[in-house]
Amino acid sequence: MANQFINSLAISDFLVGLYIPYHMYFYMDKSFAEMQFTCILRFIVPIFTCTHSICKLLTIATDRYIAIVYPLHYNRYMTKKVAWALILGGFLIALILSTMPIYWNNWYGGIPCEMEALLPSIYFYFMLMSMFGFACIVMFLVYVKIWMEAYRHARRIRRTTRLPQNVPINDNRSLQT
Repeated sequence: MANQFINSLAISDFLVGLYIPYHMYFYMDKSFAEMQFTCILRFIVPIFTCTHSICKLLTIATDRYIAIVYPLHYNRYMTKKVAWALILGGFLIALILSTMPIYWNNWYGGIPCEMEALLPSIYFYFMLMSMFGFACIVMFLVYVKIWMEAYRHARRIRRTTRLPQNVPINDNRSLQT
């Protein structure tokens, strides 16, 4: 299942790379920024690709969490249907959040094609920033839980393994999770 998440993240990152020439064209041709569709598309694509990437990172963190915290139940929880539902769910969340500027924008003739002028501040601060902040907090908490579980597992292994007293114990591999 993890390969599906990594492939989905790779596709999202590939879309970011494809977007860069489109964004650079705005600096080469000023008339391109004067059309409503191309101006709005300038912000829809990066919002989609960034949101999609963050959703994929959250699904990867969730997959790792289940694999480490519930290793014996991983195959029961993370089926192909669940994996595809997570991938599709992240895609739909990114699509919904990124296409909102099509219907909710401050466009009028002569407006500069800049994010702070085109997008309502409520959309930018309360939807995008709160979503990115929420994703960071969730990922931090998930990885702290994963680290704590790996640390406890290493301690249990150390306690049950009988080594001679003069052999140093190297736990570096258990902390590479």
